[in-house]
Amino acid sequence: MTSTPPPTTYTTLREQWTTPTDILSVLLIVGADVVKTALAQFNGQYFKPVPFSFGWVAYAYSYLLTTVGGLKSMPEAEFKCLLINCSTGKIWDRTSWLLGRILDCYEDVWMPEDVRLTVEARDRERQEMFARWDADVEGGVKAKRPKILGFAVAVFRPEETSKQGVPSRDNVVFASIATTFVQLGIAAVPCGLYREWEILVITAVGTLLAWLMGVLQERSTSNRRNTKKTFILTKGPGYGHAIVILGTGDGLDLDDMANEVSFRESKMRYRISIAVDLLLVILWTALLITTSGMKSNTWYLVGIGGIGMLQNIFIAGARRHPSAYGLHLRYERVITESKVMNTLMKLEEEYPNVGRHLLPILFPGPLRPSEAEWWARAEDREGETMLKGVENAKSARVKKVDFKSIPEREKRSFF
Repeated sequence: MTSTPPPTTYTTLREQWTTPTDILSVLLIVGADVVKTALAQFNGQYFKPVPFSFGWVAYAYSYLLTTVGGLKSMPEAEFKCLLINCSTGKIWDRTSWLLGRILDCYEDVWMPEDVRLTVEARDRERQEMFARWDADVEGGVKAKRPKILGFAVAVFRPEETSKQGVPSRDNVVFASIATTFVQLGIAAVPCGLYREWEILVITAVGTLLAWLMGVLQERSTSNRRNTKKTFILTKGPGYGHAIVILGTGDGLDLDDMANEVSFRESKMRYRISIAVDLLLVILWTALLITTSGMKSNTWYLVGIGGIGMLQNIFIAGARRHPSAYGLHLRYERVITESKVMNTLMKLEEEYPNVGRHLLPILFPGPLRPSEAEWWARAEDREGETMLKGVENAKSARVKKVDFKSIPEREKRSFF
């Protein structure tokens, strides 16, 4: 009896690269962080068109842990971001992935043209000042080094004509949907060539499960609307911009974004949520087992998963307008002066109780006597204004009572 010779290295490598099977099941469990960040980009949408890709199986397990433990479903903050609540004085420091993304995209995505032109003019003035100073120093003239100019406060108010909390659609959404159709088109090729439907079925089921996971994630967070709180977004000292969002009664409560307020689910809903998440984990695991058992045309599935992963990387890194996250803003004006302190004073004059909340952040040390006196007077004026408003409100609620028209039995209740 002749024994079959062991496969050579060349034969093994050729078979693996001709029909990759083991690596396919491994690829499906890597890249959960990319999937999580891609889902976060569609915050506020029930339908999150994140394509089927590698990483979904691992993400399903991590999301089950999030549901069971009541953990945050959003990624950790990537960028420096300070959110200041001008109503309470509360400062949120680097707590929100979403607010960090919004602020980081400000300068190159959604900065108003008026602010951009103002900043460019300020930068030109700074360059001219330093050029004159350099010329004086080279000529032997003792000149005082000019101060660096660089702080602009852009004031926005919530857009009244747009529904806050409802994201607008942009190219990221349409590109994601188009990617899904491309994936299904590739999956249909083996059907026409070899009459094999496995790739198409796996792609369709994976896409459906991915979209269901997006719907489940949306139930985990909520943002209050119609707030009258005024907020400030900035990165702190050294950053040349601050964004003021006025509380007009039409905007989102950004405290919820910073703290990721979760729904208060009843015990029954909590158990149902765990059961649904567990069912999805089982389905994803079944899909993983199915793909690991495939012996032919696996390159199609590798290509489909690779396209989905590339698209999810594009989604996760996309720089978007705040309206794509449901935060609709209308630009009002920009405030910038020759000095940072003058900018804060001007801001406080135009919008009381706003500039003072930036003061301890940009000037943590002691103030000059003249500056301290100015802010003390501003605080007194604000206190008088608030007191007058309270008195007016009380007087508006007081009504004159005609005791003669009140029955004798009801008069005793007044004493």
